[in-house]
Amino acid sequence: MELLRWKARFSVLWLAMAIGTAAWMLFSVLTPGAIEDIMAGEWLTMEISEGYMVVHAIMFLIPLIVAILCLTLNRTANRWLNFIVGIVWVLMFVYNIIVAATGENTILIAGWLMTIAGLVVSGLIAWFAWTWPKQEA
Repeated sequence: MELLRWKARFSVLWLAMAIGTAAWMLFSVLTPGAIEDIMAGEWLTMEISEGYMVVHAIMFLIPLIVAILCLTLNRTANRWLNFIVGIVWVLMFVYNIIVAATGENTILIAGWLMTIAGLVVSGLIAWFAWTWPKQEA
């Protein structure tokens, strides 16, 4: 029963990550001037291309796939998957915060809140995976 509780905890955190990613994308589109940039073929100072959209689709799908894997993998594989992908996501959010703080992109407070929430959730995922007890009760 305890194993199922851990698996559900990770799965819910990854689903929260996917929803947070969708919310961040929505807030990015609602930034003043974003619609004009998108119509001109640019989003967040990058050219919108098929590859750009595929990368964003993959970044949205990874948390959903990991949420499913959390419910199906054994304890050891689950622990390592969550620790490694959680750390990668922490690093990605830290990078995004640094770029946003030093770059020319304007991010609304809501976007900052979603970015910080993503950092906290990914940090929790990595922390829970690292501290997962070795022996199940």
